[in-house]
Amino acid sequence: GRLLDRNYCRMAADLGYPILFVDFPVYTDEDTPDADILLMNNEKCIASFIRQMKEKGYTRFGFMGDKFHCRSFFERYRGYRNALEIYGLTYDPAICLEERYESPEFDDYETFILHLKNRLQAMPSLPDAFICANDFNALDLITALRGLGKRIPEDVMILGFDDSPESRIITPTMSTVHIHSQAMGILAVRMLLSRIKEPDMYSYTIHAET
Repeated sequence: GRLLDRNYCRMAADLGYPILFVDFPVYTDEDTPDADILLMNNEKCIASFIRQMKEKGYTRFGFMGDKFHCRSFFERYRGYRNALEIYGLTYDPAICLEERYESPEFDDYETFILHLKNRLQAMPSLPDAFICANDFNALDLITALRGLGKRIPEDVMILGFDDSPESRIITPTMSTVHIHSQAMGILAVRMLLSRIKEPDMYSYTIHAET
């Protein structure tokens, strides 16, 4: 949480040292600090998924995740919303789970899953697919859905993000967006060395392929 705190990141960016952020907070109501940022391509694969699912006849897509948790989550949400508009699909907040889940009332995991179950049961109907901000959101959602007796992917499909090891140990294995971690590591070193060599160069943001 602290590493993605806006004031903390602003302080770090203003120290004057060569610094690279891998992911970043969401700045919506103030100027973004001047900093080099490395992100993964958070939008392309989500748009591709929605396009392919539409071609198969699926039209209702929900989103799960706190879009303001970090820049990556925000871009994934933006990719979801942009793809809906591009492919002529309707955004329906009634089939989305976009609230923040860092409230003290959710400190207990069972309470959190119960909250998800209640939110799912309150939906007029489930979407064809949920696009999740990351694999851990997806795993929480799967737990809640299975607790309601729903089958995945027969009753609702799930797309995660990050290709975490946890996504491969469930049955069936989760559909998820793969991040090229090794390539990102190499790119991060190159960006940092470039900043050390040219400290006065303008700041820039790079998105690595997914």
